[in-house]
Amino acid sequence: MLRLLEKLFIGGGLVALGWCAFVVSEAAVDQRLALDTLRNPSPPAGARRHSARTDASANINVTPIGAPLAELEIPRLGFTAAVLEGSDESILRRAPGHIEHTGWPGQVGNIGIAGHRDTFFRPLRHVRIGDDILLITHQGQARYRVSSVRVVSPRDVGVLDPTSEAALTLVTCYPFSFVGPAPMRYVVHAVGIRSPSPSN
Repeated sequence: MLRLLEKLFIGGGLVALGWCAFVVSEAAVDQRLALDTLRNPSPPAGARRHSARTDASANINVTPIGAPLAELEIPRLGFTAAVLEGSDESILRRAPGHIEHTGWPGQVGNIGIAGHRDTFFRPLRHVRIGDDILLITHQGQARYRVSSVRVVSPRDVGVLDPTSEAALTLVTCYPFSFVGPAPMRYVVHAVGIRSPSPSN
């Protein structure tokens, strides 16, 4: 009986490791493809590239769920990740995701981006007030500066409220080392800044 239990535990462990390896490799491939799409302004012959756009008449996002939206960088941390449109579990397993109904890159407002604390957004635990964050799209680069880092209840959705100025809010679960579903949310808020003009 003990022998059987050992085999079951080993088998279960191998299945879990296999699943983790699959998820990690899937995310790595998706990130590479998304970053290639974002960095390459013209798709290869015969390939179709999703274009991030808004419907000017309704001012709403019409980008397909799962399409590459922007490249997110935190230079001091050496962090770079492709952001996909949408924030459900299938998206967040592969990338940070743009939270639906929040601001849109290149427009005034509060852009919300969610990510898992144990994968893509793990480096956020080292973020500091004053750090620069870049959001790069085909339309250009927006620069933000971290103005606050705080821990809130999952019910505190006010962190994603619209703003009258350019803002960026990164959200992940907290504590970072918690086993299982974490009870709180870690929120990094940054405000838009203008890059200095090149000197003549």
